[in-house]
Amino acid sequence: MHTKLLSACIAGLILHGHAAARDIKTLDVDGEVVVSNAGTVDSHAIHTPLPDEMHAVINKAVASWKFEPSSAPAPTRSKMRVTLSATPDAAQHVVKVEDVVFRDVVADASRAAPRTPAEVETLVRPKMPGFPVDGVVNVAMRVAPDGRVLAAEAMQCSVHASGGIGRDKARACRILETHGVNAVKQWVLAPQDRTSEWTAMVPLHFAGVNKTIDATPGQWRKEYRTAYRAPDWHPPEEGMLRLGAVDARGKSVMPIESELRMLHGALEHTL
Repeated sequence: MHTKLLSACIAGLILHGHAAARDIKTLDVDGEVVVSNAGTVDSHAIHTPLPDEMHAVINKAVASWKFEPSSAPAPTRSKMRVTLSATPDAAQHVVKVEDVVFRDVVADASRAAPRTPAEVETLVRPKMPGFPVDGVVNVAMRVAPDGRVLAAEAMQCSVHASGGIGRDKARACRILETHGVNAVKQWVLAPQDRTSEWTAMVPLHFAGVNKTIDATPGQWRKEYRTAYRAPDWHPPEEGMLRLGAVDARGKSVMPIESELRMLHGALEHTL
């Protein structure tokens, strides 16, 4: 059994991929988690039907989660979407929890509203490629105290479907990463009274294929994924602010709506 420790980020996890590009399968799972004011998990539930073996994978990961303590008057109850991945290993597949995103459930109107993630004051959208594609590029950025992006690098690219010259998915990722980095380098973020440089990441979604991608929770889907590349300027032990997501064809940043700040969590390779 292999365990990997994740860096902290807001309302989600920065993914650390394998050393080489590969084809994998991913599965989204919906559920809920209740986190105490001390930052420990009080309880969790999985709503998507799953085999017992996959429940065990998620249960082991959740047991390791630790969140930033909260001064809220009651525990935080949050919806969560967990992503499982399956990679070939000899005659079997290795299944692990590799990502989770939280969306708080606020039952008491007197409670404080969810924290707002860093706002992008100047947002330049990525150029769409000249071929149909459905993919995501995670871009890391180093930000000056005044909000200017000083450096940007693509950490990882995933492609679910592509056509034309993009049928070569490695080539498709190179093009998407170039467009994504070129756009993010022109961003300006709200300083929010910061006095030193800081880091953030954003998933850039490129959608424009004729084929419908089935994102229904509980359904495995194939994707091509590049290796994870950590920026030289980001210490691996430090967390990275996750801004939410940008749709290359949409109108605005889609924020993460959660008060939860994950400090650490383990990934368990179990199957």
